[in-house]
Amino acid sequence: MKTYLLHGFNVRDGGADTVEMLRPFLREHPGSTTVKSWKYGWFGLLSVLFKNKIVAKRLAMAHAQVYPVSPCYAVGHSNGCAILLRAAQLGMEFKTLLLINPALNVDTVFPPNIRQVIVVHTEDDVPTRVARWFDRIPFIGLIIPNAWGAMGAYGYEGSDPRVMNIDLTGILEGHSDLFEVKNAFYMEKVVGLLYNVSPGVKII
Repeated sequence: MKTYLLHGFNVRDGGADTVEMLRPFLREHPGSTTVKSWKYGWFGLLSVLFKNKIVAKRLAMAHAQVYPVSPCYAVGHSNGCAILLRAAQLGMEFKTLLLINPALNVDTVFPPNIRQVIVVHTEDDVPTRVARWFDRIPFIGLIIPNAWGAMGAYGYEGSDPRVMNIDLTGILEGHSDLFEVKNAFYMEKVVGLLYNVSPGVKII
């Protein structure tokens, strides 16, 4: 079983200070469960517009070649969540998606090939609140549909029973605050949900 990690945009360290901080809490057993960082390099705004779907396609194809009938787990942060959604739309199967401060619309429609979705959000996530306005530019929606919304700030607001919100408002003070060492307790709790999702669970 594979667990993928996808960092956000405007990141030059391959996620070392964000999603890689979760690695100590992820299940990794040689020969059975492995964790792989899907590093796509530094993306600015134009890169997101034109390259997100390319990265998603490469991820979906690479997984299908090695695990053609096996769904995976994945953790995304910010724009990494948009890439994971696009990969799912291309047919990649997921057991659970853990979306941390996702740059997605609050009413995103998740494909049926995702079994469970966990959304970690905080009202102090300023970048995704700003992204909501960016998404309202008409041509943007045509290029990156379902992306660049305020789910990272307000959580998922749809009615899909597969989606569980984890509201850490008052604990997380920003878009990437979960990955700070001071929040190791919450990192461990959130990652634990990735493999053991229980409806209505509370971690605070």
